[in-house]
Amino acid sequence: MKNNYTRASDFFSDEAIAWSGILPLFILLPLYTTIDNDKTIFVPIILIGIFAPIIVMSFLNVMMQEISFDANDTQVTFSCLGKNTVIRYGEIKDMKIERRNNEFKTRSGIQRCYVETLTITTASETHVFSAKMDIDYDKVAANPAELTVQFENSKFSRLKNYIEERIYINI
Repeated sequence: MKNNYTRASDFFSDEAIAWSGILPLFILLPLYTTIDNDKTIFVPIILIGIFAPIIVMSFLNVMMQEISFDANDTQVTFSCLGKNTVIRYGEIKDMKIERRNNEFKTRSGIQRCYVETLTITTASETHVFSAKMDIDYDKVAANPAELTVQFENSKFSRLKNYIEERIYINI
């Protein structure tokens, strides 16, 4: 079972990520034009040194949005930017899924998204993975029971069921 999902971040919205990359340019340009000609070579170097880590972190955060998992008969592997987290089914002590509804105020109105969090507890550590859920709000508005159906068919719910079936087979 292989699937991709979009990571849910509590700290940065997409707008905040974009502004953290663009904001240094708005600061750099006026400063660059107002400094004396003798010091103009040092100002961009200093400002780039200050803002480069912010820009790099913004781009890394954007790139880390897409994560994948690959589950086979003995283990599940979560991959993000070349880093793999391998969890063997025999090491899993507990798994749980939590869902919450996030609401964000934007210039265009209120945006809603459900965030699904899969927590896998092993003997040595706890792994937490969060994903934005693709909810069809039109179907939910027509039939509120549809939300439960969409929860049961979410990526993490299917992964949890898949792992639980394999754990019982391997015992």
